[in-house]
Amino acid sequence: MATTIVIIVLVIIIAAFVIYGAWGRRRIYREVDRLEDARANMADQPVAEEIARVKGMTISGETEEKFESWRKDWDEIVGKHLPDIEKALYDAEEKADKYKFSQASEITAAVDAQLASIEEEINNIFLEIEELVHNESDNRRGIEESEQKYEEIKRFVSQNWHTLGSTAPLFDQHMRDLQASFEAFYEAVEQGNQFEAKQLRQKLDEDLEREEASLYAVPDMLAKVRRRLPEEWKSLRAGLYEMEEQGYPMDAFAFEQRLNENEAEAEQLQTRIENLDLDGIAERLTEMDAYNEEVYRILEEEVEARAEVERLLPQAYEGREQLSTRMQTLLVEKEFIEANYRIPSETDHLIASSKRQVDGIRKSVLQLQEQKENKEHSFTHIEMELKQILEKQGEVESGILEAENQLGVLRKDETQAMETLEELKRQNRIEEMRMQRTRLPKLPPILLNEKESADDKIAHAAAALSETPLEMVQVRETVAQAEESVRTVSTMLRRMEEQAWMTERIIQRGNLYRSKEAELDQSLKEAESAFRKGQYEHALQVASSSVRKMDDRFVTEVLQESNMQLTEA
Repeated sequence: MATTIVIIVLVIIIAAFVIYGAWGRRRIYREVDRLEDARANMADQPVAEEIARVKGMTISGETEEKFESWRKDWDEIVGKHLPDIEKALYDAEEKADKYKFSQASEITAAVDAQLASIEEEINNIFLEIEELVHNESDNRRGIEESEQKYEEIKRFVSQNWHTLGSTAPLFDQHMRDLQASFEAFYEAVEQGNQFEAKQLRQKLDEDLEREEASLYAVPDMLAKVRRRLPEEWKSLRAGLYEMEEQGYPMDAFAFEQRLNENEAEAEQLQTRIENLDLDGIAERLTEMDAYNEEVYRILEEEVEARAEVERLLPQAYEGREQLSTRMQTLLVEKEFIEANYRIPSETDHLIASSKRQVDGIRKSVLQLQEQKENKEHSFTHIEMELKQILEKQGEVESGILEAENQLGVLRKDETQAMETLEELKRQNRIEEMRMQRTRLPKLPPILLNEKESADDKIAHAAAALSETPLEMVQVRETVAQAEESVRTVSTMLRRMEEQAWMTERIIQRGNLYRSKEAELDQSLKEAESAFRKGQYEHALQVASSSVRKMDDRFVTEVLQESNMQLTEA
């Protein structure tokens, strides 16, 4: 049996090995076939024919160097690399036949990478050949367009010689210089150096475009520096003089200095334009135009600002006087109240701060009036300062109003405290009379102590109200304490009377059962003793707890009727 199992296992292992070997060889053979097809396809590429096509053209210089490089690279591919690949693929098949699949896979991977590199090299040769052929065609068409533009520029210079002024001979010389570029181009084409010819043509086109742009820009530049800008500056100066005559502070802007600088620079720019030194000229002329527009805008704002100053300055004067009057009234009120009240530090600081701000506003308004009369600042600046002052006046007015309210609160608080104290005295007398007439057998010490405390706190509050100056914080505090104490006395007295009433009713109910229940009798005696000693809450707890065992419904009704929540012992 064991021998049979061993034989079966051996057969399975051998079969697995044979299957693995067959699968491995098949995989390698398939990869070798694919790579061989790729190698054969590369060998069949018409690279030699494309190179021969170039050979039929006139070539020299860089073109000739590229031609030799292509031919050498292709000869190396077909003479060395592809045969080496063929041999390597044969070696891979041999390795597979010997079950050396790992080594065979390494060979095929290396061949695959080499074929990819060769394919890229062949594609580059095709692209460069195509570029060379296209360069020849592009150069031929492009130079025709360049010659056409060259003639157009020459014709424009000739037709606009007077308009171009002193720059016309310079443009004419530039065009003569460009003729040498055409000659260099044709020489490169004749020698077959198409790559160099393309570079020369591109440089020639750039020069023509730059020359054309300068040609069309120069007349406008010259007109601007010779005529348009000087006319604008003349108009600006006339406007500045007129506004100065009307009382506007033109010296505050330093326009004249900047205009003089621009005029001097314009003369330098004109010289540069006439010499065709145009770098940065257009940008600088644009900046000069922008500055002129900025001056006009500032002048318009100055006119609007003056009208606004004429409107706002009287408001500032009126607001200043109103604030001064209210501030003076507030100070008088403060002095009067200080004789009877202690003013809180916050209110005192608020009044002092408001006074400083009112004085500052008064000074600022006078300074603005002086600036306006002496023409020290622009109306735009004065308008901005005025609006800030008016805004500040509103803030100070709010501060004064707040201080007035706080002073008024002191008087109001005193009146309210006095009324509250009188009501507390009346309520305290009522509680005292109730304590004298109460049906309670005894007033407990805790109630008597609280009543004595209420009397003391009322007296303390009355003393605080009689002090000069009044300290309202202390007054409010002592009155609140007295109010709380009187309320506590009233609450305690009513609670004790309620507890006594409930205790009496529950004991009366318990009397119906005490002769039969010794324990109940003992509890009721304890409740009666506590009742006589003034311990009403304890008496109620003992009585309700003991009687509940005999008549729970009655006890519950009594407690609910009094609307009290007691913790039963």
